[in-house]
Amino acid sequence: MKFAKTIKVLGEVYKVSLVEGLIESEQAEGLCCPNSYTISIDSSLVDSPRAFLKCYWHEVGHAFAFESGLHDSLSPQACEMFAQAFSNFICKLK
Repeated sequence: MKFAKTIKVLGEVYKVSLVEGLIESEQAEGLCCPNSYTISIDSSLVDSPRAFLKCYWHEVGHAFAFESGLHDSLSPQACEMFAQAFSNFICKLK
């Protein structure tokens, strides 16, 4: 599956990479690390384009929350809800 290896989020460039075993090691399909400007996605998701894209945009949603300062004013649960809503919105655009 082809995907952008970098994405610019509010002026910051995030590197996107596939990581084998992320689900097992981190109990997460994807991770966003704003300190290193990286988004990691479990490599097993490339077998399901829909699951991959939902995870990709979910993590970009986290990056947006960090870069906009929204992350600092929301609870962890609210940040997850925001990232999920962001992903759902992007994935439903046609």
